Amino acid sequence: KLKHLANVEDMICIYELLDIKANEQICIDDFCGRLWQTCRSKTSLAQEVKRMSMQIEVMKKHMHEAAAQRQEVLELLRAQAHAIAELRTEMQAKRESPLHKLAASA
Repeated sequence: KLKHLANVEDMICIYELLDIKANEQICIDDFCGRLWQTCRSKTSLAQEVKRMSMQIEVMKKHMHEAAAQRQEVLELLRAQAHAIAELRTEMQAKRESPLHKLAASA
């Protein structure tokens, strides 16, 4: 009956919409509260599911963009760390060179 009243074909969508805490459990308060909110609203449950789906897609896009930016930053940091390690090695080699030791002792 809820499926017919809500005008939603997929019962999983109804369940996910009513699972406010996203813990795969619906307590009576959550169920009744969300159902009451939907009934009082001018939008149908199907519209609400569609709206939420669109929001999720936008969030996924932002997450992918953030992951790509994070990867770029990590690559830059790795390159900088490599450059620093090379400089450190060059400096150490110069300190150990006979010319540097001679200049330091003079």
